[in-house]
Amino acid sequence: MATLTLSNVEKKYPNGHHAVKGFSLDVGDGEFIVLVGPSGCGKSTVLRMVAGLEDITSGTVSIAGEVVNDLAPKDRNIAMVFQNYALYPHMTVRKNMAFALSLRGTPRAEIDARVQKAAKALAIEELLERKPGQLSGGQRQRVALGRAIVRDPQIALFDEPLSNLDAKLRVATRAELKALHQRLKTTSVYVTHDQEEAMTLGDRIVVMSNGLVQQVGTPIEVYQRPANRFVAAFVGMPPMNFVEGHLRDHAGIQFEGQGLSLSVPAVHAPNLAAHVGKPVVLGLRPQSLSVSAPSVDTWNATIQVIEPLGDLMDLTLDAGGCRIVARTPLNGSFSAGQTVGVIPHQGAAHWFLPGEFGRRIGEG
Repeated sequence: MATLTLSNVEKKYPNGHHAVKGFSLDVGDGEFIVLVGPSGCGKSTVLRMVAGLEDITSGTVSIAGEVVNDLAPKDRNIAMVFQNYALYPHMTVRKNMAFALSLRGTPRAEIDARVQKAAKALAIEELLERKPGQLSGGQRQRVALGRAIVRDPQIALFDEPLSNLDAKLRVATRAELKALHQRLKTTSVYVTHDQEEAMTLGDRIVVMSNGLVQQVGTPIEVYQRPANRFVAAFVGMPPMNFVEGHLRDHAGIQFEGQGLSLSVPAVHAPNLAAHVGKPVVLGLRPQSLSVSAPSVDTWNATIQVIEPLGDLMDLTLDAGGCRIVARTPLNGSFSAGQTVGVIPHQGAAHWFLPGEFGRRIGEG
């Protein structure tokens, strides 16, 4: 195991595309870091620069305190698991897992012991004499994980390794991967566009957009205190609702926007006082909205779409032209076209400056 440090790393391509901009991150020994963001945000490019598969335009990558910018991939003592498994089809599972160790000249007895140990950890012992074409997608992915594990790398890199699996198998393999990391404690960097994967797997997550780091923190920190509107929208399902408007001071600070109003709780008022009279964006997660009969004390809204989710349901609502989503307990009495009352939980409100990347205001 080892630490990993990226200091002001940049990647510019000859065509002028600036894929990664000033990326800095310290990964602790044994930590599991997840890079998450939309396609094209630069997360896989960062991973490939750590692996040595992409040249670094500027900045440094250090493993265990040693700058590795000029080291070949084979000399970095890393292992990488790819989205497409990258298994040798003519080799058995055993030979696939042993191949890198054989190239190093590792003694046969040690190779066998490592392969057996990894196969047991991944529950693929009975597959060792099969070839990849005889395996399911989930089994092949576990073989790819095993091939990384047997190398006993300083750093393990994962490039969207579960994206080819169906939903049920993805959840099961995700749990296996987390349990495996808890046992092995290998320093790991994992790339995904799936924010649910990021939240469940990462000790910390790094949210990226347009080549820039938007926020680094534990999953709970990022969910509860998103640094800006982009992070708030990207992390959490369903996505956060946003209402654009202004703050007014009418015997207490009030938010007014898009036909909706909200009294600002006293706990938030000191942070928002400087923004009275200025445009702001109110953010409310769907879980922070209750739905009941309409009244003078609620936001009146029309149900447009009902999506049952077992014991919960998502309601897409039109509140005076503002589209919002509420996640509530399942209620069979609701129907499309019905007028309901929406009660926002004021203490759960988030406040942002305008714009896609408008920063968070205060600590509310």
